[in-house]
Amino acid sequence: DMNYFVRGKFHRQVAYGLTLPVDVTINDLPENESAGFTLEIQPDGTLYLSDFIRNGTDLEEKDVKGSLLDSITTPLGKIIIHTTPNYVKGEAYTLYVGKSSLYNAVNSCSSNLSVSLNSEKASVIDLSFKDNSTQRAEDVLSMLISVYNENWVKDKNQIAVSTSMFINERLGVIERELGNVDEDISSYKSEHLLPDVQAASSMYMAQSSAANAQILSLNNQLYMTRYIRNYLANDANRTQLLPANSGIESANIESQIAEYNKQLLQRNSLVANSSTENPLVVDMDQALASMRGAIIRSIDNQIVTLNSQIKSLRQTEQQTTSRIAANPTQAKYLLSVERQQKVKEALYLFLLQKREENELSQAFTAYN
Repeated sequence: DMNYFVRGKFHRQVAYGLTLPVDVTINDLPENESAGFTLEIQPDGTLYLSDFIRNGTDLEEKDVKGSLLDSITTPLGKIIIHTTPNYVKGEAYTLYVGKSSLYNAVNSCSSNLSVSLNSEKASVIDLSFKDNSTQRAEDVLSMLISVYNENWVKDKNQIAVSTSMFINERLGVIERELGNVDEDISSYKSEHLLPDVQAASSMYMAQSSAANAQILSLNNQLYMTRYIRNYLANDANRTQLLPANSGIESANIESQIAEYNKQLLQRNSLVANSSTENPLVVDMDQALASMRGAIIRSIDNQIVTLNSQIKSLRQTEQQTTSRIAANPTQAKYLLSVERQQKVKEALYLFLLQKREENELSQAFTAYN
């Protein structure tokens, strides 16, 4: 919002970057007001401020004298003038200093900025900025790109952080459940003097390993699918991002979740700059509610499919189990409990893997 000019051969020229010897700070001027003045710097560093203008009106005030780095009292309020690395001691300077209101500065930047698609089918855009100073135009474009990249990383990290919280919460639950199962197995073996039933279960595990592995995988998916279903149905999570890459092996559901998170980020950003009463926010809330309903329906269908697959595999497993009907009752009980243990261990390892993938994704986003 600060502009500096020097005398040119035919008209004033912009002073910026390497051509700007000082930097002016006007502390007391509200951001919705504009101002300007002439600044003369003598070789000995003495300053003379004159021709004061405020909101387009000339101020009939006497010239003000001051020094570099001092707080100078002027009709525009307190002004401090700092030297830049381009200031040369012993030289005289005459600058025309102008400060635009925030509204005018934003409008000026917007009108000078041009955005266009590189081609109709491309995702690359061309940015250009018109300015009398080439260096200032480059700085504006560089800052625009930097802010865009920062916001992009912020959005990605919001999803990653939400997913991390979701996974860590489930890990805590599984840790407690796994500890209870381990204690149950240990107590039962001690009570019945069964330090090792591996021989009794080896044949079963060998014959049913393929079916059991599939059941473990499907149980993981069913567990995560049900939890996300409950998470969606809870009104308290209405403005929270959904976990991404959660282990639901359905491209359709993951795609729906990704689109929902994208729309929710836009909605939350809009609320941060307005309110929940904003008509655009109300429309987005309705659209998001519809998306949540569609995701829940897709998840319900996925749950039905998973239960059907698990039921079929259980029937195969029961056929194998019948072959060891002669095994001791204790061995059968332990096999049942150890099966629970393996299910929870598999789910725990699965969640650890997902947490690692999420952290790597977050680190990769920050690196880029």
